[in-house]
Amino acid sequence: MAETSEANGSWEQVRDNDALRRLMIAMLRDALDCLSAGSSNFASNSMRKEARLAAQWIADRDDEPLFSFGNVCETLGINPQALRESLNDWVGSGKRLVRRSPVVHTFVRSEMYSRRRSRRRRSEEINPAIAAD
Repeated sequence: MAETSEANGSWEQVRDNDALRRLMIAMLRDALDCLSAGSSNFASNSMRKEARLAAQWIADRDDEPLFSFGNVCETLGINPQALRESLNDWVGSGKRLVRRSPVVHTFVRSEMYSRRRSRRRRSEEINPAIAAD
């Protein structure tokens, strides 16, 4: 009976560790998403605030709390100092982490289409022979 309870205890510990790792991955991903969204020229005030909070969490070197940036990185096998330096370089460069949304391109195309239509209407008003074609 003792062997079974020990085996069950270690299995539960593995499951708990796996859940903890997934939570830490989600925390790190959320911080990176906040930094990325907050660095956009189109970011709202709330997005910029979230980016500042994420940057503060990353910059904090207190490893006492379980979910500190340093502990999260070390648990996930990431060098926290190297990641901090990479993120500082990225934020300092002003570059975006993700490509631009294709919605911007769609808007530009629709705007060009509407300009062409309005030019054609003006041409038809000026020269009624074009409208007859």
